[in-house]
Amino acid sequence: MPKIIENLDCNDAIYSEVPEYCFEHRNTSLYKIDCSGKSIYVFECHSAALKAWKEITSNHPIDVITFDEHTDTHPPLWGYCVHALKHDEDALVRLLDASRVNQTDNFISGLYQKIDAHSTPYFDFRMLKHDEHITTAVYWNIIRRAYICASRSSRPEILVSNVDLLNVYNNIIQVKDVFTVPNYPEVFRKCDFFEDFVELHRKMSVNLDDETINRITRQIPLSDDFILDIDLDYFQTPFILDRPFDSMPLFCRLIQKAKAITIATETECVQEQVDKYSSIYNRINETCMSLSCKNPLRKGWDSRKLLQYLLELIEYVLSGQWEKECKQEEINKTIRRRMLEGIDESAKPLISAASKVMQT
Repeated sequence: MPKIIENLDCNDAIYSEVPEYCFEHRNTSLYKIDCSGKSIYVFECHSAALKAWKEITSNHPIDVITFDEHTDTHPPLWGYCVHALKHDEDALVRLLDASRVNQTDNFISGLYQKIDAHSTPYFDFRMLKHDEHITTAVYWNIIRRAYICASRSSRPEILVSNVDLLNVYNNIIQVKDVFTVPNYPEVFRKCDFFEDFVELHRKMSVNLDDETINRITRQIPLSDDFILDIDLDYFQTPFILDRPFDSMPLFCRLIQKAKAITIATETECVQEQVDKYSSIYNRINETCMSLSCKNPLRKGWDSRKLLQYLLELIEYVLSGQWEKECKQEEINKTIRRRMLEGIDESAKPLISAASKVMQT
């Protein structure tokens, strides 16, 4: 079983202690951080989430809310079924059923071992791939339901006909309207750079602000226990996290309420986002020479920078600082409201302005 480290406290600079293997492509080792009593698991390959979820749930399945660029909902062990079982879905179901009651540490560890290259056309092929961990965890009752907040609108791809495999998707819900695309004027649609602009706008629209989280949580019956799962490639631009923490209070509330948090760095997927963003931005800039804008990514953006931002946000919330500031803001609002009660209407603007000055 890959090593799990539990030697950090939230008071430390938690990002600085994250080991290099958390950024190595396809590495499935877990790094576990204790932050104010909440467990945070960091790993590179998203398939490693399954063993983190198994440890978190301890045979008492709970829901997962996952933020991801992709839906990651190929059928359970589908790559293994295709290449080792020759598409035999019944054989796959027998394997999954037998494995459900035999989930020892050695068995879970074996899911991530390389399979003999001679038996499959894939290089570095493993039994559990990075886009099968959700369905496999649901099938094995490691998690109860999965709510997919994907920054792309593609629906989960259902590739099977076996009833037992299809039933998995009853407990996988794709959240709608994670991002919104406006109706552009017809004249704008005729511009040479329109498709690039739409893609850039989509990337900029993926967010964690209250409007976005409101759209998401309205579709999710939040239980007392859930796991917050985050793939860093969800963040289509670095600006989603590089902002004042108090600008996304509802996402902070998700961090606070979650039983545990799992984070996949997915280094190469993040780099693909960087390359796409830069390419689109540069094409638009070349088409519209009058813009003369510098690429905002010139300062650098990768999975390390995103993880640093995210862990700083998590530490801010779990340290109690966010809750303290929220309570202070409520107190300030109450003071302002009471100051205005019973005051002559003409004096209210002046009193309101004065109270804001007092707040600062």
